[in-house]
Amino acid sequence: METGDFKSIIQQNPLFKKLDDNSLNILIHQGKIKLFAQGEIIYQKGEPSQGNFGIVISGRVGVISNSGQIIAGLGPGEIIGEVGATSPQGKRTVTVRAIQNTELLEWNIKTIQQTFPELVKQLKNLTWKRVSNYMER
Repeated sequence: METGDFKSIIQQNPLFKKLDDNSLNILIHQGKIKLFAQGEIIYQKGEPSQGNFGIVISGRVGVISNSGQIIAGLGPGEIIGEVGATSPQGKRTVTVRAIQNTELLEWNIKTIQQTFPELVKQLKNLTWKRVSNYMER
């Protein structure tokens, strides 16, 4: 996939919408592309997050409840793993599985903090909104 394609997908997410072209290029190059086959576990509840989170570039992932049910389906432009990456415990709070073959651009929160500290603040706000939403389900 071309860098321009990554940019258009990343900019779909409100967190990254205001970043200029140069900032997006830096952000993309700080990330790591990961590929997951359908059914593969991306993040496992309870495992250390190591500060990693990502954005779905292609495919679809499911957020899995304790009972094994999909409580949310997320696709291109949506962030995953941010709760574990930003929490003081640093552990995954849910399991995320690839529903389709999935391409993920993954970052480490410490790297992003150094380059884009304001982005990390916004990510933490998003995290609390998402946690509240999942707790209501």
